[in-house]
Amino acid sequence: MKLWGITHRGAVRQQNQDAYAVRELEDGRGLAVVCDGMGGAKAGDLASKMAVETFCAHLEQLRDLEGPPP
Repeated sequence: MKLWGITHRGAVRQQNQDAYAVRELEDGRGLAVVCDGMGGAKAGDLASKMAVETFCAHLEQLRDLEGPPP
């Protein structure tokens, strides 16, 4: 499986507030998380970036607790 991601600011906004992460898990499965910006709200880019980072950090913690896949 090939994983990739791309975002675009759209036709209205001047700033792209979207964030994403794509990962290939150790067992070969793919994971993608997308956090849509907040429609031009102040710090919407920061909020979506923090959400992606928090999600990925929790995923790493779960993986560390569970150990490697069978």
